[in-house]
Amino acid sequence: MNWKRIVGAFVVLIGIALVCVAYYIKQQVAAGEALLSQGEKRVKQADALFSLTPVTKEVGDGLTSSGKQQIAMGKEQIAYYTSLAQWLQIGGIVVIVIGAAVVVFGKTKPRRKSR
Repeated sequence: MNWKRIVGAFVVLIGIALVCVAYYIKQQVAAGEALLSQGEKRVKQADALFSLTPVTKEVGDGLTSSGKQQIAMGKEQIAYYTSLAQWLQIGGIVVIVIGAAVVVFGKTKPRRKSR
């Protein structure tokens, strides 16, 4: 194997690693979305419980405000990591294609024999 093909194989491995990292991030985002959904349900239940009168509604808003802030931060993080995973996956696929092209077309010219 010549050096061009070795570099191409190494680039393919880097691309595979990028795709694997993107897959891992997507799994973690899915788990985070499930937790976020549970948190939103609990905050909605607390809001419903304290929304009987205007006074209890203010108390409920005070109790659930930190939970609402954490949910908003969680949604921002989910959006960021979803975008990151998407770009890693696209980049990984492009790198795999480039590496494979180098492996396939990276032949060296045959050497001429000296007289």
